[in-house]
Amino acid sequence: MTDIRLVQRRTLVVLLFSQVIGTVVMGVLSPVLPLLAEDMTGSQTLAGLSQALITSGALAFTIVLAALAVRHGRRAGIATGSLLSGVGVLLIVPGQRLDSFALVLLGCLLAGGGIAAGLQARFAATDLAERPGQALGLLQWASLAGGVAGPLLIPLADRIIPGLPPMTGMFVVTAALLALGALIVALGLRPDPLSLVAAPERVPLRSAVRTVLSIPAARRGLVAMVTVHAVMIALMNMAGIHLHHHGATLQVIGVVISFHVAAMFLPGPLVGLLADRLGPGRLLVAGLLLQAAAAVVLQSGDGPVVVGTGLVLLGAGWSAGFLAGSIVLTTAIPVPRRPMAQGASDFLMQLTAAAGALAAGTVVSWIGYAGLARGAGVVVLAVLAGPYLTRLLRRRGGRGGDGARQSEDSLTQR
Repeated sequence: MTDIRLVQRRTLVVLLFSQVIGTVVMGVLSPVLPLLAEDMTGSQTLAGLSQALITSGALAFTIVLAALAVRHGRRAGIATGSLLSGVGVLLIVPGQRLDSFALVLLGCLLAGGGIAAGLQARFAATDLAERPGQALGLLQWASLAGGVAGPLLIPLADRIIPGLPPMTGMFVVTAALLALGALIVALGLRPDPLSLVAAPERVPLRSAVRTVLSIPAARRGLVAMVTVHAVMIALMNMAGIHLHHHGATLQVIGVVISFHVAAMFLPGPLVGLLADRLGPGRLLVAGLLLQAAAAVVLQSGDGPVVVGTGLVLLGAGWSAGFLAGSIVLTTAIPVPRRPMAQGASDFLMQLTAAAGALAAGTVVSWIGYAGLARGAGVVVLAVLAGPYLTRLLRRRGGRGGDGARQSEDSLTQR
């Protein structure tokens, strides 16, 4: 007889190693790829395209990896995403040496598989978990470790493999790390956690989205998760530019963003504990309230202390809302439909975040960063008020509030 607790402990250890490796790699690629692209093309616009291609790859592979998980288990989905990312990173080397920007962009697209693999890992951590909050909180902590270690690897990587052109060694090292991560998952996730839960159903993306939207608690979890992620991306991405326009140095901007990243991942274990003790529904509301408070602070001043405080609140709100939304969504969906529904939810979340990031620049150019913060605050408050307004409207319509009350109860009782 399989010891579920032993399998879950081994699963968490494997996923922690995989998550650290994945976030180390992304911590290396994020600052370096735009510099490489600008050096090759002489264009800042094309430099930004490298990051956009990584995001696009993550969007595309989210559904592909979910389908693989349905057919062959979480092991296949996560390992494939890491391998694709490793191949993509390795393609950047000949792209750089041959001065082929198209090959570099193809590598960036494939590298997005690593992000998709990391997103799927958080759901794999909850398949057998008695305390899903604790499992997700540990993975958030691992993301912090990788995010800190990644940039430190940049100056060391070229020394590890001498004789290669500048920055080439870094891509070789990170590709090797991704291959190692894929191997750890392929060998370590045995038995596969998903195989011990239920036989998953493979359904089209449209049906998976319908499944999420048809279940009130799952819909609430999705909306909250999408909101906290998109708001965080929009406000964080424009914060550095906002500070720079008001005289902050690059060093000050770096410190402010570092505090923000720490607030996103450092509270992971505590947030997970609170989700298990208080219920993810209450924590979800707390996350949204923290982001509403962040919006108030960010629209009130331009200095690094004010912006830094707002970004810390923003990161803490993301940590609570993203973790709680993931749990609420997962536990509300029937087990056989979870993998595809989870993939569809991540697809919608990343798509919304990408759209929000693109729109943020336009909004700031029209009404300033304070206006962007106010708009984000309105969106967060609307999501908070949604269930209560729905219940009020249904009562006034003479139909009672059972549907909305059921949705709220499903969030708060867990």
